[in-house]
Order: sequence, then C-alpha cells, then structure tokens
Amino acid sequence: MKNKIPRTDDNIMKIVLGFFGANENLQILEAEYLKNDIITVPQYANFLSQVALCIELGMKSILLNEDDIPKTHDIKELYNMLPQSFRDMFVNNPFPIKTIEKSLDEIKNIFEDFRYMNTAHFNFFLDKSIFTTDYKIIFSQAKRLQNFQFIIYLFDKIKEFYNHLVTSIDRQSFFKNIEKNNLHLNLTIPLYLKP
Repeated sequence: MKNKIPRTDDNIMKIVLGFFGANENLQILEAEYLKNDIITVPQYANFLSQVALCIELGMKSILLNEDDIPKTHDIKELYNMLPQSFRDMFVNNPFPIKTIEKSLDEIKNIFEDFRYMNTAHFNFFLDKSIFTTDYKIIFSQAKRLQNFQFIIYLFDKIKEFYNHLVTSIDRQSFFKNIEKNNLHLNLTIPLYLKP
C-alpha cells in the first residue's frame, strides 16, 4: 500500500480530529486578520495555504470512510475522488462546472505551493483592489474576491457535511467505540464533540 493511508479506525479518527483542529486554528487566524484587516503578502499566501490544508483534511476524512486514500496534497485529485453526490452540491450552486474545473486546476497544489511561497498561481487570488499603497493586503477586501470565495465555498461545504454528522451521531456510542477499540489517540477531543 505504497503512498496510501490505510483505512483504519485510528487513521479515520486522527484525520477527522486533524481537520477539526486545523479548522479551529483557521477561525482564530481569520478573526485576528479581520480585526487588524491589513496583512502582508506572505501572511495572505499562508492563510490560503491553511484553507487548502483544511479542505484537504476534510476531503481525506470523507474519503477515508470508504477506502484507503492517497498520500497527496492535490485538492483536485481528492475532489474528483469524492462521491458524486457530494460533488453535485457544488455544480451551479453558485459555481458552474467549468468554473469549478478551472478553479480546481488553479488551487490544486496551493497548500504545498503557498506554504513555501511558490506563488505561480498566486495571481488567481489577487486584484489591485485588495492592496494598500504600500503593497499590503486588505484582508476584508481579499475575502470578497470570487476566487477566494470559491475556496471558502468548498471549505464551507465540507464543514456543512461535518456539522450534519456532529448533530446526527450518537456521541455516547461514538466515544464508547473509541475506548472499546483502544484507539491510540493522544489527542484532545474537541469539546463540541464530547457527549
């Protein structure tokens, strides 16, 4: 199983909790950026990388429920592996299929690219309206860009999926199953998941 993450209860739980943790950290970061509203270009690239990480972990956690998953950061590859019913949520709602395909091509590697400041696809997230006179980013303006909105929409759909799960699962049974199977989780369970 080279270059795959095997579908095990332990791996499923770790990736789900990784997704929750990354999401919580991103919310804190976004709140700070909105409070200050002016950030540097490297901060903006890193923020987009963190959104991509959340999307990646969210997609992997969905996919790992069904089968082993590839060790990849390619968001487009992961998106194309998602169940058709999940992908159908994106079509024409509000993005047409051509926009989705083009956008996925542009963002497929932003987690890896932007964390190392490889900005080959950075123009996809820029517009002169988001810059100050000293070339810093006005974060609240950047959030309004259509391409920024696309990755947030993708991320929101994954969060919607998890919000549905969190409200639908029997949490008592869920955590008893973790204890019963003696999963090796040296992690703190998010408070909102605890029974």
